[in-house]
Amino acid sequence: MKEIALLALLAWVPFTLLLFAVLPPRRAVIAAYVGGWLFLPMSAIKLAGLPDLTKITASSFGILLAVGLFDWRLLLKFRPAWYDLPMLGWCLSPFATSVVNGLGVYDGASSVVQQLGLWGIPYLVGRLYFRDLEAFKELGVGIVVGAIVYLPFCYVEMVISPTLHQKLYGFVQHSLAQSKRWGGFRPMVFMQSGLALAMYMTTASLLAGWMWVGGSVRRLGFVPMSVVTAVLCFTQVVVCKTVAASGFMVIGLAALFWIRSLKSAGGLVAGLPILVLAAIAPTYMYLRGSATLDRDKLIDAFSRVTTEERLQSLSTRMVAEDMVVVRAFDAPDPKWGWGKWDPNDLAKTPWRVYSEYMKPSLDGLEERVLRDSAPTDGLWIITLGQYGTVGLSLLALTITLPAFILWRRIPLRFWHHPAVAPVAAMSVLLLLHMVDNLLNAMLNPLFMLALGGISGIGPAVRSVNRRYGVAAATAVLDQGRSPTAGAYPAGVATPGRGGYIAQPVGGYATAGYASGGYAAGGYGVPQFTTPAAGFSGVPGFPSIAGLQAAAPPVQPAGRRGR
Repeated sequence: MKEIALLALLAWVPFTLLLFAVLPPRRAVIAAYVGGWLFLPMSAIKLAGLPDLTKITASSFGILLAVGLFDWRLLLKFRPAWYDLPMLGWCLSPFATSVVNGLGVYDGASSVVQQLGLWGIPYLVGRLYFRDLEAFKELGVGIVVGAIVYLPFCYVEMVISPTLHQKLYGFVQHSLAQSKRWGGFRPMVFMQSGLALAMYMTTASLLAGWMWVGGSVRRLGFVPMSVVTAVLCFTQVVVCKTVAASGFMVIGLAALFWIRSLKSAGGLVAGLPILVLAAIAPTYMYLRGSATLDRDKLIDAFSRVTTEERLQSLSTRMVAEDMVVVRAFDAPDPKWGWGKWDPNDLAKTPWRVYSEYMKPSLDGLEERVLRDSAPTDGLWIITLGQYGTVGLSLLALTITLPAFILWRRIPLRFWHHPAVAPVAAMSVLLLLHMVDNLLNAMLNPLFMLALGGISGIGPAVRSVNRRYGVAAATAVLDQGRSPTAGAYPAGVATPGRGGYIAQPVGGYATAGYASGGYAAGGYGVPQFTTPAAGFSGVPGFPSIAGLQAAAPPVQPAGRRGR
C-alpha cells in the first residue's frame, strides 16, 4: 500500500494544475496547500538535484508550475522589497554553511534549493496572492473550512486510535505510544503527529474566533461563525488533547482581546502582548545558548505547574539541548554551524551527539553502533546545530517580523476591524509558532504563505490615520473589504508607501445619509454621521484636487480572486 503514498504525492502536482484550470488562482492556491497539508501522506520521494517531493513541496511545485502556465503575468509583476531580505537570507544561509565547512559549492547550492522548496516558494506564493486584506480573509476562511472537513476524521481516530494513515497509505507516520492521552487516543489523521494536528486546530480556532469577533465572517454557509468557533475550540481541547496547543490558543485570544480593549491607551501599552510574544523565543534561545539560564532552576519552576510525566520529558529535552549547544559551538565557525552531513563520517550528522560502541553481528564480526545521545525536537536547536547563530537569527527574524510590519502599516486600534481581523489573528499565530519552535520542529506551509502575505499586506493606513483621523483610515479599510478588493481605488496608500487616500464621490450621499447616516453600516460602507447640506464627499477626508475617486472599478468577468 506504500505505492499509494507515492502515487498520491506524484499525482498532486497535476491535480494542482487542474485546480488552477477550474478555480480562480487564489482559491486554487488555498485548495492546493490546505488540501495537501491535510490529506497527503507523511512520505518523501527523493529527486536528484531537487528538494524531496513531500506534502509541502508537492503543493509548491504544482503551484509554481501553474503560475508559470496560467498566471505568469502576475509573476512578472512581482517586485522584491526590503522586508523580503530575512527570508532571502534564511534561504541562502545554507550555502555559506557548506562553504565554511568544506562541503563544497555543489552541496551549498543543493542545500539552498532544498531551503527554497520548503520555505521560499510558499513565501513567494504568499507575496503574490495574499497581499491585500480581502485575500487574506479568503486564506483564513480556507483554513477554517479545512478544519471543519477534518472534524469527522479526528473524532473517528479518537475512538479507533490514529490508524487512518496506516489504513490508506500502508504505514504509521508516528509512534502510536505517544497517542494515548487522558484515557483515550489523540488523533493524527494524515499529519506528522498529534502535535501537528493540534496546532492546526489551534490555528483554525483562533482564526475563526477572531473573524467572528471582528465581524469579518458571520456565517459559513448556514452555520453561524459562533457555532463554528465553539466546535473547533472543543475539538482542539477535548479531542486533540495537547496542553501546549490549547495554551497557545488561549494566549492568542487573550493577546487579541488585550489589543482590542486597550486600543486607545497607546501603541506600546496595547502592543505589549506582541512585544512579549516576540521576545520569548529570542530570549530563551540566547539564555540557553549562552548557558545563562540554569536548567535545574527552570525545571524546578515548572515542577510547580506540571505533572511528573511532563516534567521528565522537559528534563530530557533540556539535557539534550545542553549537549547540542556545546556541540554547536565546537563547529569550525559557530556563526554558520556544522551543515547536514560529515564528509569524514557519512554515518553521522555532524551537529548531533553520539555514543559509539561495537557489538558482535550475526556472522561473528563486530559492527559499529551509533546511538543518538541527545535527541532533539525543537527547530531552534536543530537550526543552531546545522546553520549556526546566523541561521538561527535569520529564522527568528523571518517569523517574527511580519507582525511588526502589520503593526507599522495598520495601527493596533484597527486590528479588530472586519477587514483586518484575519491578518491580525495570523500575525499573533506566527509569533506563537515561533514559540512552538522552541519545543517542536513542525514546518507548516500555511504559516509560510502567511509570512509572505503579511510582509506585503496593504493598504497601509497609518499615515492616513495620523493625517486625517480614524474615520478616514476606517473608510480606507472598508474599501479594502469591497467585492473588488485587490485593486485599490485611485490614491489609496499601497504597501510600503505613503500617500493620500481617495475621497469617495458624492454618489455615496444616498438615502442612507439623508435618513441620518449609515446607522446600520454595510459591507464596505464607512460609519459616518449625517453630512451637512450640499455634501459632496465624506467628512474627514482631505479635499485635495485630483484625489476624488470614481466608483471602484468593476472586475472583468472571467478569472477572479487574484
